[in-house]
Amino acid sequence: MSETETETEIQTEETEPEPTPDEEEAEEAAEEEESQPEPEPEPEPEGKADEDRAKLAKALDTRFRSYQGSVEKALADEVTDWMLCPLCASGMAPGFVNRHDLGRVPDEVQGNVKMFLGFAREQEYKQDPSTQTCQTCDGATIVKTGATAGEHMTRPCPICKGYGYTPPPGAAPQANGSAPDAATVVAENLAELDTPERDMWGEPRVLPDGTLNSNYMKMPQGKTVHPVYGVTANLSPEELIAG
Repeated sequence: MSETETETEIQTEETEPEPTPDEEEAEEAAEEEESQPEPEPEPEPEGKADEDRAKLAKALDTRFRSYQGSVEKALADEVTDWMLCPLCASGMAPGFVNRHDLGRVPDEVQGNVKMFLGFAREQEYKQDPSTQTCQTCDGATIVKTGATAGEHMTRPCPICKGYGYTPPPGAAPQANGSAPDAATVVAENLAELDTPERDMWGEPRVLPDGTLNSNYMKMPQGKTVHPVYGVTANLSPEELIAG
C-alpha cells in the first residue's frame, strides 16, 4: 500500500460528517424537551376518587375479617378474653392509626381508651343549685398574685378557698338554696383578703408603702429597725391595710 493511500484512510477515519441543519434542530428540540419538567398528572374527578376509596375500604375490610377469623380460631376458648384495639378499631385499617387523626380522636374512642387504661370515665352530673363555678379563679382553684418571680406568683383562690366553687365548704348557703353572686362572696371574704401575710415572728411580708419587708422570715437576731416604721413586727393590720 502506498503512502498516499494510507494518509487517505486516516483522514477518512478521523473526519466525521457535519450534521445537517435538520439534524441540529432535532437535537436541540430533544435537549429542550428533556430539560422541561414533567407535567403533573391531572387530578382525578372527585367521584372517581370516592369510588377508589370505597373499593380500598372494602378490600381492607375483607382482608381484616379474614385475619380476624383466623385469630379468633387460633385463640379457641380464650377468644372471649380478647377485644379489638379501642384506639384503632374505628379506623379504616384496624391495627393501624392514621397520623392525620392525631389530636382529633372522637370522644367515644378516647373514653374507651381511658377506660382500658384504668382511668374512670367522668360521668355527667347535674349542677348543684346551691353552688356555682368561682368567678374569680374560673374554677381553676389558683389565682395569680401579680408577683413576677419566686414562689408567690400564685396562691389558692381566696374567694373559693381553693375549691373552685362558691360558696366554699363552711360558708353558709343562701336561704333559697341558690348560689350567691360573686359580689356577695367577695364581700363575705373581704376581711380575709385584707389580712396581711406575716411570718412566724409576726413580720409582715409587705410594708404599708408597698415595699417588701427585709425582716420577713428573718431570725430575731438578724432583724433591723426600719427607719420609718421602726420595729416592723409591731405594725398592726390596720396600719398595714391603710398603707
